[in-house]
Amino acid sequence: MKDKNLWFGRLAAASFILGLAILLLGQSWPAPGAPARGDVERRALVFTKDLKIPSSDRGGRYSFFSGGVGAVSGVEADSKGNIYVLDSYDDKVLKFDSAGNYLTSIGGKGQGPGEFQAPTRILVDGQDRLYVQDIMRMALFVFSADGKFLKGINGPGIILRGCQISLDSHADIICGYEALPAMDEKQVYAIARFDSAFKPVRALYERPGGFTFKMVNGRLIEAPRFTPEVIWAVGPEDQLYVSSNDSYDIRILSAAGALIKNFRRDYTPEKVTAEEKRQILEGYKRYGDAAKGIEIPSAKPPFRGFYFVKDQLYVYRKRVGQLWYFDIFDKDGEFIEAKSLDFLPLVYKNGCVYTIAVEGNIDAWDISDTTVVRYKVGG
Repeated sequence: MKDKNLWFGRLAAASFILGLAILLLGQSWPAPGAPARGDVERRALVFTKDLKIPSSDRGGRYSFFSGGVGAVSGVEADSKGNIYVLDSYDDKVLKFDSAGNYLTSIGGKGQGPGEFQAPTRILVDGQDRLYVQDIMRMALFVFSADGKFLKGINGPGIILRGCQISLDSHADIICGYEALPAMDEKQVYAIARFDSAFKPVRALYERPGGFTFKMVNGRLIEAPRFTPEVIWAVGPEDQLYVSSNDSYDIRILSAAGALIKNFRRDYTPEKVTAEEKRQILEGYKRYGDAAKGIEIPSAKPPFRGFYFVKDQLYVYRKRVGQLWYFDIFDKDGEFIEAKSLDFLPLVYKNGCVYTIAVEGNIDAWDISDTTVVRYKVGG
């Protein structure tokens, strides 16, 4: 059981680290902290680090760095500034006050009410309720602000096993997931709105995929690296920002899924190198003849993720070394500036950005420490 716990903890942590480790090269960018110009200077945001939560305390009350792999796979905050850290290694959520002092842990390994098997994501709604997504139990678990278990929400297994979830201002659940009608059919990525009981409200977006899944020895052959994946985020006014990520085209949809606006930006696609193709094909050899005919994209997707800071959309383009590069837009899609940061702005609340800092060589998976950092946002 402990080995299984270790495996799932490392899987969730590795998924996060792998996302950080994807190296996308591209056009030249301004140096970190480079001043903006003209009207941009008025709108540019300033980040000031003001808190760092270490991976363990001297009293041994908590530790979220274990086994050589960073165990933190999520961070959140409530309206009082309390900070929640998802420890996917030990299957629990650690709670800290706004000064970074450890308060308590929530959940734990098990199959009882409010216990986890493979927690992968945490969210906090406007009433300071904590949501924990568990891909093994195929459920969302909801806790009160003081850590009391409130309920478990079960949805369709194909959705809750591997979906991306977010919450809007009404605590409706926005869920993006891959639908597979049959193993010989094209994948379809859908985004839908569910109520707080995970009952369907309305479909918001759907895009047919370009890769055919096959079942080989009880396992799905997944799309190769650099296959465009739908990127989306819920904006500050519950609007949905979404892209199929096969071109630099971003849609703004209303809370009901109606198209408000499309905006685009010119970019030069980066080619997938011959060495990268060789490495991808090498990984498919274990599937034998069933993997023949797999098409590797000729170019890399234009971006890797969307993050909102205040009312600005940070479009994550690439990472080089210890720097993350972004195109920044206002909420209406007007371009502000290109900027590099030494962190990903994972969560914005209370006028602050909360993020996970991985120290060491990410590309070589040589991780020395994992911490949680808070930045005050000005401008």
